[in-house]
Amino acid sequence: GIEIVTWHASKGREWPVVVVCGLDHKLDPRAGTFSTKFPGFDDLDHVIEEATLAYAPDFAAPEATARFRLLWGRIPVSHRPLLVYNSGRMTADVRQLVDDGLLTAPDYVISGVGTEIFDARSWDALTEFNDQFRDGWDLSLVETIVGAHPGVERQPPDFLHPYKSSWFLHRVTPEVIGELKAKLLDAGLIVNVIYSSQRDLDVLPAGANKGNALAWLCEHLRIPLTQ
Repeated sequence: GIEIVTWHASKGREWPVVVVCGLDHKLDPRAGTFSTKFPGFDDLDHVIEEATLAYAPDFAAPEATARFRLLWGRIPVSHRPLLVYNSGRMTADVRQLVDDGLLTAPDYVISGVGTEIFDARSWDALTEFNDQFRDGWDLSLVETIVGAHPGVERQPPDFLHPYKSSWFLHRVTPEVIGELKAKLLDAGLIVNVIYSSQRDLDVLPAGANKGNALAWLCEHLRIPLTQ
């Protein structure tokens, strides 16, 4: 049979034959991406010496960004609504895009799959948001249980924080993820286990997600959800 998947969904998977479509179009690297460039491989003794690092500051959707900036700029400052970025990425990634001028400066940032909220005007964390996660959450115990599971590998420190335990676990079945979640629950933990792209494993406090984080922020700012 033939399986059609996105580039993102293919991470960590293998097939005997792969056909990649759309390579006749220019694909820009994601903003904030570092890559290594080599001038050539004719002289192997000097390949590393001549290699250079390239930084890609170009945003992947410049047209959409330009349209948003145009519309946003037309709204008088005194009449602008709050601008909130709600991302699964970490705050440092979003802040870098803002600092590079690739994103309009927001008022608040929800990040880490809904486990962090920052006031982007000062980049201070709203620590009271995390108070709700304390019951049923023990990072040390989570990492002990998950770390003992065969095949797991901790993700880099940039993807971790006290309310997000992230790992690599390649190509396992839903049953395996279910067994791991059962071990966490048996230990008295109240958590949400997310497995994506046949590789990325996130363990979060129960109720931690982007939607709930936005609802909390609206309540914190006394903004009705119907407004």
